[in-house]
Amino acid sequence: MEAGDVVRTALPQADMARKPRPAILIKSCPPFNDWLVIGISSHVELAVAGLDVILGPEHPSFQRTGLSYAGVARLSFAHIIPRKHIEGVIGKVDQGTLDLIKQRFTEHIMHP
Repeated sequence: MEAGDVVRTALPQADMARKPRPAILIKSCPPFNDWLVIGISSHVELAVAGLDVILGPEHPSFQRTGLSYAGVARLSFAHIIPRKHIEGVIGKVDQGTLDLIKQRFTEHIMHP
């Protein structure tokens, strides 16, 4: 597994229940190799302009993501998850998309 992979994992929801969702691997976190992930939602209408990244059929790497529907990488839906909770890789985003997500996420947490 590597940054940019789209994986399937159980992510905590607002009610603290875990739900299987796709997520993008952003960064491995030592010493236990947990992963910082950004969850992907099918609710594209919830995308925050200038923050979230829409991964729809018009996106250059949509075909490689493994998604069967348009989704939104919700940068406010970030989690650190243990590697053992990752069910598997289903696809990948291109390097440009990964860089954009990292840039927006960094700006979001560093400059409120």
